[in-house]
Amino acid sequence: MYLRVIQTTSPSSMMRDMLVAYLQTNFVPWALTEGALSGRFVNIGENKGMLIMTFSDEASAKKVQGLRDEDRQEIRKNHKLSRMEGGTVFFLEK
Repeated sequence: MYLRVIQTTSPSSMMRDMLVAYLQTNFVPWALTEGALSGRFVNIGENKGMLIMTFSDEASAKKVQGLRDEDRQEIRKNHKLSRMEGGTVFFLEK
């Protein structure tokens, strides 16, 4: 498994909510059709959050990243984004 975590900081809670709505109704469903296995958004604070995307491998993650660069650029106009990604070393679940 390969994970991509995108940390977001929005100018306000309303702007964060608008970003979450876009991710939930548009981007994540689209990414699932293009090879992502899952996507979730975690609220961290009033205007911060994390989008966590899971892929089967790095190639699938890079494919999805390369397809909608214009959307990412538009989001960056109003939100600060930082990305971390890598292969899963272990995963435990009950």
